[in-house]
Amino acid sequence: MRYHFSNRSDDIRGLFTAALDHMGIPWTRPSTYVIAVYRKAAVARLEEFVVPKS
Repeated sequence: MRYHFSNRSDDIRGLFTAALDHMGIPWTRPSTYVIAVYRKAAVARLEEFVVPKS
């Protein structure tokens, strides 16, 4: 399982990555506008706060 967040705003991406850093969730940037969380434990931690899409 993985989580992708996409947004063109530098400010919004910055807020999101700062929140991930604060929660200790490792993330990567596979492309300019995309933030990704790939590790299973990290995705599980993120899903404690973000409801998965159905």
